Formats: sequence, C-alpha cells, structure tokens
Amino acid sequence: MSARVLTPLLMIALVLAAGCVSDHEKPSAFSITPVACPNRGNVTALNNADGITANSSAYELAVELMKEELGRAKEIYRTIEEKKGSELERFSNFTRLFLSDSRVINETAMQVGNETYGYVLLFLHDERCGINFRPESINVSGLRIQRLSPNFTNGTRTYTGIPYPTYAVRVRTPNNELCKVYFSGLTTLSAPYATVRDFTLIASGGWLQYGKGGCDNFGEVSFRLYSGSEDVTVYLLLFRET
Repeated sequence: MSARVLTPLLMIALVLAAGCVSDHEKPSAFSITPVACPNRGNVTALNNADGITANSSAYELAVELMKEELGRAKEIYRTIEEKKGSELERFSNFTRLFLSDSRVINETAMQVGNETYGYVLLFLHDERCGINFRPESINVSGLRIQRLSPNFTNGTRTYTGIPYPTYAVRVRTPNNELCKVYFSGLTTLSAPYATVRDFTLIASGGWLQYGKGGCDNFGEVSFRLYSGSEDVTVYLLLFRET
C-alpha cells in the first residue's frame, strides 16, 4: 500500500480511536426511578390521616413509601460517596451511618449500623404525588405523640418565619414523663447537603440531649431529595427501647 493511501487511513483510525476514548471518558448519566404515586384515594387517606397507630392502613402505606424513598436516598449517598467523598463530611456521623447502613425491619423497628431502634414516621411529603402525611396524633410502639400548635410567640422560627414543628412525646418510664421533642425544617440554607447531577440530598440526624429520665433516649433523622421534578421530605423519630 502506497504512503499516500496509508497516511489518510492512519489519520481516520486515530480520529475514531480518539472518539472512542472520549465517549468512555464521558461521565455516565445518573438517574433514580421515581417512586410510583399511590392512587388518588390512598393519597387522600394519607393526607387526612390522624389518630395513627402502627396497624393503621394509612400508616402502613406511609411506611412503605418511606422505605422506598430511603432506598433512593441511600443510592444518592452511595453515588456521591464514590465521586465526592469529601462532600459528605458536612453530615453528622450518625447521618452518614443512617444513609450508608440502615434497614427498615417493620412498621416499628429499624436497624442502624449494629443497633436496632424503635422509630415513628412523623412526616412524609412528596410534592410530585401530592402527598402530605403529617398526623397530629400518633400512638405507635407505646409512644403517645402529639403535634402541638405553632408557637409564634416563643417558638424558634424557620427562615420563612414559621415556627419549627414541635411534638410532645409521652415516654414509657415509670413516672410517665412528658418530653418535648423539636424538629427543624429542612432547608438548603441550614441543613447539610450534597449533590449528584441534578439531585440534591439534604439530611440531618442525631440524638437529642435532654439529660434526664427517658428523654435522652430520643433522636431524629430527616432527609430530603430535591431535583427539578421531585421534592420529597421525610422526618423520623428514633428511640432506644427502655
């Protein structure tokens, strides 16, 4: 083969090879499948749920949705951990453990790391599906939980001016002690966050320090998944069995 023919063929081969390398170097697109929305009747039941117990059909459905959303949050966390591990240092140690090594056992118990805790699902919001599960009263695992009316006089405010939601929890102690548990609203202005492609994962968690009786056995975990098409928030109350 003459040199005049060989030279163009070599150039074409080099261009094709460069194209293949370029394609391989392109980052793969990240996507997670949205959770299937319940039918309209179930959405209405979730949004109107109150006087909740662990056996309530609305609570069981809310827990199933929470499990799916937790799975997606953990998938986002793993992806960010692989690509941008340092970004996750913003989260507390307990939050990182929860997002990397947790498992929902049933409607009343979950495993985080090597420990098993009781939990109560207090809030589940899904903008795309129109879900706003936020019961005023819950009785799960022997805990009587009441969401209190907003305290606009003394309540700590979010950046929007709305007080943080406050829950009164009656603890299973010999003297039936009453504890007030505060949950902070998740916002990109205050809570730790990390991003992958068009998804932002916002998460916060840890044990509440009340320092007396059974009140120091409570913790909270909340996470939010946000993108251009989705906005999901979950609040959980955790507690150590006494």
